[in-house]
Amino acid sequence: MKAIVIQKTFCRLLFLILIPLMLAGCALIRPHSEFDETTPIDWGLAGVCNSTIRVEPFLGQDEKWGAYAQNKMQEYLLTQAAFTKVVRDEIDPNAVQYELRGEITHLFYGGTELPSEVQVSVRVIDLSDLQTIFFRKSAVSYQNWAVNIWRISRLFVPSPLPEELLGEVLHDIARDIAVRTRQPLDKHPRSNS
Repeated sequence: MKAIVIQKTFCRLLFLILIPLMLAGCALIRPHSEFDETTPIDWGLAGVCNSTIRVEPFLGQDEKWGAYAQNKMQEYLLTQAAFTKVVRDEIDPNAVQYELRGEITHLFYGGTELPSEVQVSVRVIDLSDLQTIFFRKSAVSYQNWAVNIWRISRLFVPSPLPEELLGEVLHDIARDIAVRTRQPLDKHPRSNS
């Protein structure tokens, strides 16, 4: 009797799992991404969270992407509380202690065949001595692969838009900058020299 009840329960469970899979088209989607990040200069941003930073438009082949990156970086630095004040245009040069400059070196939308790619570099400059105190280079490549299980064929799923990838890369950089600016001042490498 117990075997029949277990068998009926198993059949019901199998039915409840297989029917939705069949109705959904049974596609497996697997993202494929490559991420490369280097920080060749990290002299420390410790203790500067109470400062003001100016975010410049990013350099690149297209000014609209530079303005987009500038707006996103300002937004992310503010939401991460990396600095007390994050400005784009400051008339009084004495009111700004740091400047963020960036460059978009590669931006590509892959469509359904190729991965979308973004390469960007960001530097923070101490305006008191014009030294770069933080420099990050990031590159990301992302594509979705999908396979129809029933037909054993590849489905063409679009890669993410370049602005999505660029936004994610800038968000990660802003988060790293915020972690560094909120560290105690005694962690600053230049304060020990």
